[in-house]
Amino acid sequence: MEIELPKHFQTWKHNEVVNEDTMRQLLTLKPSRVIDVGVGDGFYGKLVKYCFPKTFVLAVEKRIDYILNWKLDEIYDEVVCDDIVNVIDKLEGDLIIFGDVLEHLEKIDAVRVLSEAVKRFNYVLINSPVGFQPQEHHLPEEIHRCGFDCEDFEDYQVMEFHTYCDGTMFNCLLLGEKK
Repeated sequence: MEIELPKHFQTWKHNEVVNEDTMRQLLTLKPSRVIDVGVGDGFYGKLVKYCFPKTFVLAVEKRIDYILNWKLDEIYDEVVCDDIVNVIDKLEGDLIIFGDVLEHLEKIDAVRVLSEAVKRFNYVLINSPVGFQPQEHHLPEEIHRCGFDCEDFEDYQVMEFHTYCDGTMFNCLLLGEKK
C-alpha cells in the first residue's frame, strides 16, 4: 500500500526524510489505536488519520495553547492535556509515537516513560535528535534537556534505527512487550 504524503501536511517543524520513514512504518504496522505524544500542530495525528481514517488516535499534549491554537480536537479522537510523565502508566495501544518529544524531558523521566511505553504498547516509534543537542527556547517545554543515541536502545528489541540529516536526527522503531 503506497500512499503519498499530501504537501499541505508538511510543516517547517517536520523533517521530510523522517516523515517518509514514519509513513512507511505506519503502513506496515496498520495500527488500530495510536497515542501521539507532544503533538504540537498535530502532524502525526493527521498522518495516521490520512493513512487509516478509522484508527483511533489520542493526543497527549501538555500545552493548552497548542491544543486550542492548532484545534487538536478536530484532528484527534481524544485529547489529553497533561505531561506524558504523569499519564504514561494509564495509556496502552498498538503504537505510541514520540515525535521530537523525549529530548524535552529530563533523562530520568524520558527513560522511565520509554520503559513504560515498551511495556504498554505493541510498538514504540521515536523521532529525535541524535545525542544531546542543546536548544534554548522561550517556552520551557521546548528546551532540550537530554539526548538519545543508538546505545540507549540496546536493552530493547529494535526493529529499525535510521539516522538522517548528516547523523543529527534518528527514527527508531521498537517492538513493545504487548506484541
